[in-house]
Amino acid sequence: MNLMLFLVLWLPPVHVLASGAAVPDKAKTLDEVLSHVELKDGAEGFGGATIEDAVVLLRRLVDFPVCIELREFTRESDGLTIGAAIDQLDALRAKQGLTPMEQSQLKRYEELAAKQGRSAVIGFRKETFTLVEDRITVHSLLDRLTTLDSLYTWENDGTPKSPVIVIEPKQKSALDWVVPPICGQGREQISATDLYGPGGRVTQQLQQHNISRVEMSGGNKVPDVQLNLCVDHLTARDVLNLTVKAAGDQNSWSLSGIKGLRWLSFQ
Repeated sequence: MNLMLFLVLWLPPVHVLASGAAVPDKAKTLDEVLSHVELKDGAEGFGGATIEDAVVLLRRLVDFPVCIELREFTRESDGLTIGAAIDQLDALRAKQGLTPMEQSQLKRYEELAAKQGRSAVIGFRKETFTLVEDRITVHSLLDRLTTLDSLYTWENDGTPKSPVIVIEPKQKSALDWVVPPICGQGREQISATDLYGPGGRVTQQLQQHNISRVEMSGGNKVPDVQLNLCVDHLTARDVLNLTVKAAGDQNSWSLSGIKGLRWLSFQ
């Protein structure tokens, strides 16, 4: 779904509005306090924001990686049909009215229903929530978000001074398998573009676990860094964390998709 993400954020010493006209100093640790955080609507659900919208917010607020592994959706149990989307928007309209974007979505879904029927699947059902907090640390905000969507948990895979945040499904991760040591000929460092490129050794490992990498023009490219993966007992998650950490604190990774077909991207 493509609903509007509405954010009003304040961070000392400047105010940040939805327009993004002002750019705040980003938080560098989990203990730093955010003066005001407000998340009401999102791009991935009806009637509130989703954990994905929260990650978009966090990546704007902090100066360290915020990575996410979305839970493994299935068409049978999680599929959202056109009819269900229309029903949800109709219920929202009766309860509180619709935004212009939601009205446009409802019109589009009604047009699709006339052509494809109400049973066609257009996306996946996701937990939505609203969040308004004053003077909250990044750590507490992460706790709050994973309470609002209790299917997820979070961990700091970095250090207190150099965090690497990973939000992942509470029940099962698709990245907890071990990657065999990848050693170069006479050298430990190997280019990430080679490792993640077509036929690359990381690419091969990911494909064996039904994970493909998405790369689009102008974005989602593999960071151009050197990696040392000639190490025992690295999990797939460790490898992704090493990649974004080597690339700098403005980089993160995301894993999405459905059961048996997952998509990895770098932001």
